[in-house]
Amino acid sequence: MRLSLDVFIDITAFVLTPSRKAKVLPITDRLLLQSTQELTEQIKLGKLKSQTLVKAYIDRIKSVQPVINAVVDQRYTEALLEAIEIDKRVLHELYGNDPLIPGVSIHDQPLLGIPLSVKNSIGVEGMAFDAGHEPRKGEKSKTDSKVIQSLRKAGAIPLVMTNVPELTSWWDSSNKIYGQTNNPYDLSRIPGGSSGGEAALIASAGSLIGVGSDTGGSIRVPACFCGIFGHRTTPGVVPTDNQFPAVDAEKNTILSVGPMTRYAKDILPMLKVMSNSSHKLKLNEDVDLSKVKIYYMEDNWNPLETRVSSEIKHAIRRMVC
Repeated sequence: MRLSLDVFIDITAFVLTPSRKAKVLPITDRLLLQSTQELTEQIKLGKLKSQTLVKAYIDRIKSVQPVINAVVDQRYTEALLEAIEIDKRVLHELYGNDPLIPGVSIHDQPLLGIPLSVKNSIGVEGMAFDAGHEPRKGEKSKTDSKVIQSLRKAGAIPLVMTNVPELTSWWDSSNKIYGQTNNPYDLSRIPGGSSGGEAALIASAGSLIGVGSDTGGSIRVPACFCGIFGHRTTPGVVPTDNQFPAVDAEKNTILSVGPMTRYAKDILPMLKVMSNSSHKLKLNEDVDLSKVKIYYMEDNWNPLETRVSSEIKHAIRRMVC
């Protein structure tokens, strides 16, 4: 089999690059090990302050950022102020008062007080909006995209923007503005792309939930590389406005915006919030897995790639059989 020069270089670099594992600091704050559903329940009951949760994630980001280089912009001060306001609303309603925001009860917000990370190609008002493209360095989004508006209404608090390859056009997450994002499990490896900053930060416990986008694997690849959960939604299910690079009508038919989470159980509540057609998706109905067709490959039979482990094959067979 003849190899092209670029493939030969990639293989040589893979073999010769030493592994740099176990560089991300261990998790010491138990708050970082709880799902969105567990945390929002505690916040609504007054057992946990959103301010405390946001501060815990800020501290964690500060500890892992020098190692993984996933964050490109932050709004720590604004997020803490928003968390304080949420805590005031919770206390107010727990005393039996009407909501401080007319018509908006804390009990109607499924992501109340949860910090949120967002890929640096999706508009968040006042935050980096350059997609790692050097001519756009310093560009900020003037408005929230519709999906961010929906997440805010559900109580989520945007906290940081995360790194991407330049113009979201590759399967790593490196560019000339912010540099290379590293895979937290092995710093000599990439986290995937183009939502690689999201995946690396979530896998490092620097974020619990995040927003990514996907046309050819940009959620799925980094989720796989970093061991988190990501869902490429059917195009049209989640709004795709206010993104850079902008896409034309034809490309928009394959562009998808979707949730990325540390826990599988958090995918569904995020999707319910992000979707503009949740009634059509029947998200509140149970799925009969016996009627779902599942297609899978156990190997691609490429002798130059690491073989799929027997444990993974066993898990696939148990799931589909």
